[in-house]
Amino acid sequence: MSAALRRWHTPGVLPLDQLLNELRDLPAKARPPVWVLRRFFELGEVSEPPTVEPPRWLRPAVVEALESVAEGWPQSDFFGAVRMLERFGLVTLEHDDTYVLAMVSCLGDPWEGSVRADALRRDPELRDLVWRVFEVEGGGEVSLANVDKFSAPDASWTQTFLTLVADGTLPRDRVLRSCLQALGRDFSAYRAGWFSGTYRGLEPTAAECVADQPLLLRLLHSTVPATVSFAVRHLTVVAKAGALDDEDYVAECAAAMVVPAKSTALGAINLAAAVAGRRPDLAPAVAEAIGAGLGHAHRDVQSRALAVLRSLAANKIVEARLDELEPSVRRAAAEWLDVPAAPSPPVETAAAVSPAGPAAAATVAERGARLLAGHLDAMDVEMFLAALAVNDTAGLDALHKQAAKILSDPRWQGSLRQHLAGLIAAKPVTGPDTFLRRRLAEVGHVLKGRRAPAPLLATPTDPAGWLDPRVFVDRLAANPDPPPFDLAAALLRLAPEGRADALRSARTLPGEPGAVARYALGGEPAELTTPALWVAAARARAPLADDPHLLAAGLDQAGQGRPATYGLLFEPEHYQYEGRARTYYRPSLEVTPPGAVEQADQPTVVAVWVSGPGTSSVWQDLDPDWIPWHAHIWPHDAEPFFAVRLDEVLRASTSYPMVTYGTTETLDALVTHPGRLGPMAAATLAASLSASEVRHRVLAAEACARLVPAARITAAELATAMAGLARHCTATRWATTLRDAARIGPDAGSAVIDVLDDLLPRLGADQPGLHALLETRYEEAVRLGRRTVSGPATTWLQALAGSSKAARTARLILAEATAT
Repeated sequence: MSAALRRWHTPGVLPLDQLLNELRDLPAKARPPVWVLRRFFELGEVSEPPTVEPPRWLRPAVVEALESVAEGWPQSDFFGAVRMLERFGLVTLEHDDTYVLAMVSCLGDPWEGSVRADALRRDPELRDLVWRVFEVEGGGEVSLANVDKFSAPDASWTQTFLTLVADGTLPRDRVLRSCLQALGRDFSAYRAGWFSGTYRGLEPTAAECVADQPLLLRLLHSTVPATVSFAVRHLTVVAKAGALDDEDYVAECAAAMVVPAKSTALGAINLAAAVAGRRPDLAPAVAEAIGAGLGHAHRDVQSRALAVLRSLAANKIVEARLDELEPSVRRAAAEWLDVPAAPSPPVETAAAVSPAGPAAAATVAERGARLLAGHLDAMDVEMFLAALAVNDTAGLDALHKQAAKILSDPRWQGSLRQHLAGLIAAKPVTGPDTFLRRRLAEVGHVLKGRRAPAPLLATPTDPAGWLDPRVFVDRLAANPDPPPFDLAAALLRLAPEGRADALRSARTLPGEPGAVARYALGGEPAELTTPALWVAAARARAPLADDPHLLAAGLDQAGQGRPATYGLLFEPEHYQYEGRARTYYRPSLEVTPPGAVEQADQPTVVAVWVSGPGTSSVWQDLDPDWIPWHAHIWPHDAEPFFAVRLDEVLRASTSYPMVTYGTTETLDALVTHPGRLGPMAAATLAASLSASEVRHRVLAAEACARLVPAARITAAELATAMAGLARHCTATRWATTLRDAARIGPDAGSAVIDVLDDLLPRLGADQPGLHALLETRYEEAVRLGRRTVSGPATTWLQALAGSSKAARTARLILAEATAT
């Protein structure tokens, strides 16, 4: 009995009787199921059965407690209390999956290794039940893999099995076989790893691998690549013992030859080749199986498969899959087959992308419904605001219920969707003070009767966000006293075409709005009264040049009288993880000229920021659904937009990305923004080429194939950005995504080679993943028949000596360049 129980135990009364009596009198709300189970656990070891009946609610409470701990791990070993209740007949429980997961969760202390092993040693029935842990996968917090991950090594389930096998409590052969059977159930990769790890921990002998060969062969078809690799390794042990079942292996092995891990596929091919060598009668079946290896993504696997197929004279198998081969392997195969080495046709060439504007005929209610549903197209937002600004609210009453739900849902706190719902429902909404939020407020003033209805100046006349200067002048003439944020938004959107005609029409526009309009269109300066309007006019007049009029007035910040130049800095931060020293390079934004201070009425001004909590730019605090509209603010220049959105894309390119909800919208803006794409846009593209999520890399490949051949971002600009991110990004991902981009069209392939020729000389010979970039460069050169290498790249390749994969591939590139 525990010390805590002794304090309240009545002498002469059995502890279990006393607890049962106390629990019987508890009201229902005072007996939480897990708490009840803990009370029995606190009794400790109880040898004497109770003499009183349990309360009728005890079994349902225990069942509910088991359901709770089967889903959430309490990090406690009170499953012993469950076994005590069963042993004394106080509850009768079904030994179902929930029971098994509760055992995984609570049979053992996460820090004390002997608790679980001792419980199994003294409980024969529990030893019969423990085999069920090999059949029930679990999930969330409760699984063998997850409990062990957060337990001390000597208190893990794996160590429990190793200990009980070593002392003879559990049969070794059954544990080994149970691990293999569990791997055959295709549990998730994370949870399957526990069973392969436990199997390896038992260090099976060759004889034991031979005994379980049928189970190992079945694992070749697992959907978990790591399990297939595990099977190939142990079948190699079987083969070295001279006991491989040749017929069964050949029948099962094709699936292992397309597993992403190169070593696994090569191992499977080598085992099959050995079978063909000792069993000529199986050679045709071996050739069919190895033919699958021609479809592997890695050149080395394809080359090995081709070599074996050549030795087996399997011409037809190779010819049928010729178009699947990497360019260099295809060329070797074509020479052997004596057929033309025509490259595979590329995917259709990337066409230019323009933002598709919404249908002009849509009603304000239809647009409002789309926006509240989350389809936040920037032009839809503008057209919706344009309607509200003239008090066109027809049909919006039907959206009040939906708007109210959005306003009350904390998920949409601060989002554009919530702000639009606030306009519809006439309710206040809080959020970061930005240029866009102020524009919404101006429209809200019309709806509340604080300002007379009037057409907005800033509504774009082009889906990309441009505003025809002649239309702007006509609108300003009709409304010469516009809201200031609407006027600033219109100035920033003035298209380059038609300005001379518009300036002639603007000669009589009155007041400061007329003066800033004429100045934006190329006219003479005038008295500067409202700084924000003159900043917008200057950035529209000459977006990338100094403005003498603003400089003379002291408006000399980056994004005001001077154009901003942005750069990235990376500060190394050293830390320990899993016993190894690691370095994280924390990015921050540098703005030149320095000292820029963000103001809601000057969206061309961006402040410095440091990645992580407490960032300096208010734009980084916006919900991702603002991004499409944010990108529309200044069609002339995308740099301020990407300067603040880049931070999230950098996070998306790390090994462990955090929240990256806005990355997709940011990458969409890369291909739809009509203005200048400068160093920040190039850095965004460079980071996205290394994104952790495949969906982001797909978008990055498409953006690269569209932007670089068209010189929207030049090959040199992208290479410069990639070199700057070399310590931050993963080069193997770069290589894969660039190869995908190259296959979109012939122009894209040449552009990728140009990028790599510019990038490679900027990288060190010890750059992780360098060989992958070189392989992409080599394969694309072979595919396109491009034999030239730039001078700096040639010098760098020649200096890459040694026997590493990178050095060997460098020599292949140089040989390709000199081949006739």
